[in-house]
Amino acid sequence: MLLRVVERRMVWLMISGLFICAGFGLMGLRMIQGESILNFGTDFAGGSSLMIRVPSIASAMATATDPSAQSAKEIGTIRTKLGEMGLANSVIQITRDHELIIKTRALTDDQSRYIHAKLGSIYGETEILEFDFIGASMGAELREKAVWIILGVSALLMIYVTWRFDFAYGIAALITTLHDAVAVISLASIFYLEVDLVFLAAILTLLGYSINDTIVIFNRIRENISVLSTEGMSLPNVITKSLKDTMRRTLNTVATVVLVLLALIFFGGTMSQGFSIVLLFGVIVGTYSSIFIASPIFAHFYRIPTAEGSATPAPR
Repeated sequence: MLLRVVERRMVWLMISGLFICAGFGLMGLRMIQGESILNFGTDFAGGSSLMIRVPSIASAMATATDPSAQSAKEIGTIRTKLGEMGLANSVIQITRDHELIIKTRALTDDQSRYIHAKLGSIYGETEILEFDFIGASMGAELREKAVWIILGVSALLMIYVTWRFDFAYGIAALITTLHDAVAVISLASIFYLEVDLVFLAAILTLLGYSINDTIVIFNRIRENISVLSTEGMSLPNVITKSLKDTMRRTLNTVATVVLVLLALIFFGGTMSQGFSIVLLFGVIVGTYSSIFIASPIFAHFYRIPTAEGSATPAPR
């Protein structure tokens, strides 16, 4: 497969394009239907978040032989009660400290007290530890800031790579990081994953991982690029050699990260699952883009410096 990474760049771009178009197509369809284009969480859509201490749930979780099954049972019971208020779609989580978190649409103080009373009728003693409210305008502002954060990080990474290497490397890094971010957003659209501040943190973590992998490959390409003038090897062959040189390192790194993320998904609890799932997909996309997106884009923009100080297109 590595033998024709550059020659088949349109194939790799088409694969990414089809996936991204599917996600953004669904977003457009939802917008036409008057629905939210993404499953925005309380952080971005506005709403209420309650953290409640329920001693009986804590005791049941502490003594349960299967904490995951016990957690699912308790969440199911709570969701049924919330459904009586039309809040069945609320996000319900039980933390490692066995405290209950409920994220739902905006609630009044009376409604939050009613939920507290409902839980009290089931579990007895309960205590509201925290009640947060995020207005719709604040949620919209956070969404806008999230977009600017992603664009700003991508631009800074391009500036760094351009300074560290060359403009062709920098523009390839910019397009690759934006590709990764957009691909993850498409995933959220297709599977209707919750988009909140944790999701944003996963994207930023992914960009850091992806650019590190890309820089390793770029560094080897730069080391091998002299072969163009000394042996007359074409740029695609230089890139292929560089990818082969770094492939073992790339695969070992991604395998290690995937194992850690799988452990977090299956054993890390509900609080870390969403972050880990998004990051798992992002790491796979980031590895794919470092090999099949960044390298062909670099080949398109790279020019060989000449003795007169100008540049000519690299042999392809």
